[in-house]
Amino acid sequence: MADAYTQMANKLANFPKPFDEIAKLNLKPSDWQNTPGGLIMAALPNNPSFDDLFNAYTAYGRNHGWTWDPGIPGAKKGPLLDGNLSAGECAIFAANLLLMAQLPPPFGLGMPLAASPEYWPFYGKHKVGFISDHNQPNIISALQANVSLPAQLQHPTSYYLWENHKVLIWNDQIYDPSYGTISARTEYLGPYQVKPGNGPKARATVTFNAVDYVVSSGPSFSVEYLWKIVPDTVHPGRPFQGPYTIDQVDV
Repeated sequence: MADAYTQMANKLANFPKPFDEIAKLNLKPSDWQNTPGGLIMAALPNNPSFDDLFNAYTAYGRNHGWTWDPGIPGAKKGPLLDGNLSAGECAIFAANLLLMAQLPPPFGLGMPLAASPEYWPFYGKHKVGFISDHNQPNIISALQANVSLPAQLQHPTSYYLWENHKVLIWNDQIYDPSYGTISARTEYLGPYQVKPGNGPKARATVTFNAVDYVVSSGPSFSVEYLWKIVPDTVHPGRPFQGPYTIDQVDV
């Protein structure tokens, strides 16, 4: 069965007694044991914890080319674990980790639905995004930086500006399969919290490495620039000025 995990995900989502419905599928070992989900389960120790699952899941993704691709949106559960999909945005990696936590053994941990990890869309402390550091060893493939500092057209930093990000919460810890990190909820993703800004280009502001910047759109949709907030002697009263890149001007 080429879609064993997808079928189990549908049962989990749509039936009041999903484990009974999953049993009715009569899955054979050959239906699932050689899928990504089956191989992840095979890598777990006896009596595995959720941490064990997280570590095996993220290791499999790193070693088998799971790729971050915002062009494949959504949080569909199943195809990633069946091996029918290997790329997607952050939501798909969080959603399928949650699926493995909830599916009954031997397909998953069998955590009660009401007491399993929580799927959590994170928008930053001020609800307008945040900046995270991509200089981490366990990051998923192709999760590239999108932040440039003033007067630099490429991506010389290792930082990414997220408008939102999908993770799991369990026991007040944040489990982020895109970065392969487990963090205390109060310390998640460091100090670079974006704040609301004013003006058509000054979408937000951030204190970044102890320097205040304005976050503004770059020449392409996927690029963001950080403009240093300094006194503007040319236009007194304006919140910031260059150095500028390409044809950008201050607001």
